[in-house]
Amino acid sequence: MGHEELSALVAGAAPVTAGRLVLAGEDLSAAGIGERIARGISMVPGNRQRDGVWLDAQASENLAILPDTRSSSLARRRRGVEVTRAGDAMRRFGVRPPDPTARVGQFSGGNQQKVVLAKWMDHQPTVLVLDEPTQGIDAGAKFDVLQTICDAAAAGAVVLIASGDCEQLAHICRRVLVLRFGAVVAELSGAELTETSIAACAQGATG
Repeated sequence: MGHEELSALVAGAAPVTAGRLVLAGEDLSAAGIGERIARGISMVPGNRQRDGVWLDAQASENLAILPDTRSSSLARRRRGVEVTRAGDAMRRFGVRPPDPTARVGQFSGGNQQKVVLAKWMDHQPTVLVLDEPTQGIDAGAKFDVLQTICDAAAAGAVVLIASGDCEQLAHICRRVLVLRFGAVVAELSGAELTETSIAACAQGATG
C-alpha cells in the first residue's frame, strides 16, 4: 500500500521525487541518509537480516557501525570502549544474552531486533522511523520492543511506525494515516482509531 516506501523516503534510504521533508523548520528533502542521521532521524528497517544487522559480525560491531556518521569510522574505534558501550546498551535494551562478543546470527529474531533498536536508539534520535518493528518475533520480545518504542515517544522522540498490523497500530498510536495504493486515504485518531476502522479504510470500505 506504500507504507514501506514512505518509511524509506523519510529516512533518506530512497530518493524523493515529490513533496518535502521538514524537521524543526529545516527542509531536509535533498539531504542524504548520512545527513538525516546527523539531524537525528533513525530508521529500523523491516527486513532486519537484510538491512538491519550484520549477521556474521559481533553485536559490538553491529552497534558501533552507522552509515556516514562519526561513530562509523573504523579507524577511530577503540575496541575496548566499543565492547563496553555495546554491553551497556544490550543490557538497557534487554538483549539476551547481553554478550557484545557474540555473533548476531546466534541471537533469536527478537534479540536481533533489540540489537537493531539499541544501535539506533542509543543515539537518542529526534525522529524514530520503524518499518514493521515486531515482524517475525515472539510474543515476549514483541512486548519488550513495543515498550521500548513507547518509552522513546515518552522521552520526546517523534515515532513513525509503518505497519500492516492494524491491531498493533490501534493499540499504540495516537494518529494513523491509512495508505492505499500509495496515497493517504484516511486520518484516524481518538475514538475513530480502532483496528476495525483502520482495516476498513485500507480495504476501501465506506461504511
